[in-house]
Amino acid sequence: MPFSELPADLGRYRVLKLLGTGAMGAVYLADDTQLGRQVALKLPKFDARNDPESLARFHREARLAAGLRHPNICPVFDVGEIDGQHYIAMAYLDGQPLTRLVKAKSPPSERSVLILIRKLALALQAAHNQGIVHRDLKPSNVMLDSQREPIIMDFGLACGTRPDDIRLTQSGVVMGSPAYMSPEQLEGDARKTTGAVDQYSLGVVMFELLTGQLPYQGSLTAVINQIVSQPVPTLSSLRADVDPRVDALCQRMMAKAAADRFPSMKAVAEEITRLLAKPTGTADSAPPVTSVATSAVTSPETSVREKRAVETVVSERERWEPEIPTQLALANDLYRKHDYAEVCKVLGRIPA
Repeated sequence: MPFSELPADLGRYRVLKLLGTGAMGAVYLADDTQLGRQVALKLPKFDARNDPESLARFHREARLAAGLRHPNICPVFDVGEIDGQHYIAMAYLDGQPLTRLVKAKSPPSERSVLILIRKLALALQAAHNQGIVHRDLKPSNVMLDSQREPIIMDFGLACGTRPDDIRLTQSGVVMGSPAYMSPEQLEGDARKTTGAVDQYSLGVVMFELLTGQLPYQGSLTAVINQIVSQPVPTLSSLRADVDPRVDALCQRMMAKAAADRFPSMKAVAEEITRLLAKPTGTADSAPPVTSVATSAVTSPETSVREKRAVETVVSERERWEPEIPTQLALANDLYRKHDYAEVCKVLGRIPA
């Protein structure tokens, strides 16, 4: 329904302005007069009376998204119908789409991209844990809030694993944004729609953030053909300063075969954690802790007690080093929630 035709009040919601439009509906800024907060009100474009399948898919989006609880996924507050108008009320985010970062004059730093991709990977893992696949991950479906936190939006093409959810995904119909779609998703077979398709899309998003362009260029037909048949371009071919390990990460996330990608989004996040813990050049700039410890342990003057102390320090350091970025991210999330006691507990667990 066009904004000009909308009533000033839609039940408890007072409609303020149009925020944007998508494949399945338009989104408006509205006041929730009952709870005294602003919301993003999503209204479907289709005629609900003559298109029951689209209506079922619209309400399925609300049902799937409402079951998700993660700080990097936009929460759904309400779903319903008022005077024949169906709607979904979601959190209103005062921020900007990730596309702004893609279109920036200079590309973001490699580290900042890795941190962002890691957060998105963990958010998608939370969705996958509940049997929900997004299927349309792209920069325009990710918002950066006022704290620069990435928030995944629009589960309008998401699919669940229940039989009725699978039927609603329309096998044989390609759904999503082709430039970000994996080869198996382009086939349109809902049975092949697993978390691996979101991983591929996230790989494309990472490629675009680091290079400023999509991995495949040309007409729609040309892009689809390249996705299916051409090798994945390397980041280094477009950005010479990229860490080879990051290049390898992106290549694996965008592998042609789903089986060649990481086994889960959690595994993607863990790999990124390892990369963040050991930036390029750190191995060459200083001797590793283990080599110093080894010389101390093997020194004839070192007592048994000192040996054990050194071994304990080395063991603890090796155990914690990959986890430090994860713990710091957790502490940051708790800080934003004003849970200062938990922040202190998390930081206190990290060895000096």
